[in-house]
Amino acid sequence: MNVRALLFTLGVMAILCLPWRRFPKLPYALQSLVLKLNPYYFFERSNIPLFILDSKHCWLKDNKDWLERYPDVQKAICDKESALWREPQTPNQTLPEDLFGRLNIDNTGYGINRQGWMNAIERLREIRDCPAALNDIEHLHIRIYVYDFEYSGVLMKERTLPPLGLPELFVSVLRKMPNLNRLDWGIAKPSAHSFEKAFLDANITLPSVKFLKPAAYSDWLVPLCPDLEAIQAGAFSNPFEWKRGDGKLVSPISKLIRASGMVPLQEWRMDADWKLEYLEGI
Repeated sequence: MNVRALLFTLGVMAILCLPWRRFPKLPYALQSLVLKLNPYYFFERSNIPLFILDSKHCWLKDNKDWLERYPDVQKAICDKESALWREPQTPNQTLPEDLFGRLNIDNTGYGINRQGWMNAIERLREIRDCPAALNDIEHLHIRIYVYDFEYSGVLMKERTLPPLGLPELFVSVLRKMPNLNRLDWGIAKPSAHSFEKAFLDANITLPSVKFLKPAAYSDWLVPLCPDLEAIQAGAFSNPFEWKRGDGKLVSPISKLIRASGMVPLQEWRMDADWKLEYLEGI
């Protein structure tokens, strides 16, 4: 082993041995660098943008290998005027029109081992840089699990609250989705205020969203979707948070029902038992 390799190895070992709990404000740039040492990231490396692979679209199952080898696939797949879209070499290589129909920002799926916040940042940046995805997406599924507990492990430990700029990144990307019809918002209560503030400060509305599946304490999203027609609630993201009330004993479902009075709602899908207090709030 040469001197440079030895110094690099010692540097990595030093980072991994840091008492991370004593440095709660360690820059996310450094966390991202350390995160790349996670062996799962090595196996996930691909020429295809990871947000596309995370969609689990059935077409990818038989076409991922040749797509991986396509020249400059990251640029080509995001441009519907490219030869990749307009000139398929075989009928089986014709890209489906709904390839970007549903996209996931979710670190809880089978085989996914990523920090919640870092995964959100990386997937949002990929989607932001893909015009075809921004235009075609109809269903955005967001579920962020934050590894903020004591025994998360060195390579996964992260802070409870979102990093600076992430709520604003969500705002900027959502604004560019003209055909977004359904939004699954799975971000837990501790971070709800950070996102609410960013969205309200930006004065954003989501007029195309007709179906909302929020996490508990995300009732603030309802008035931002003025043409909302359906809500599904009661269990998504963290089922335990739905069963708690705030200091005034107002349950998350009751707050959501009250907020729904501000939109032309046609359907309520309850993933929990109806209670008298819910009915009284309608």
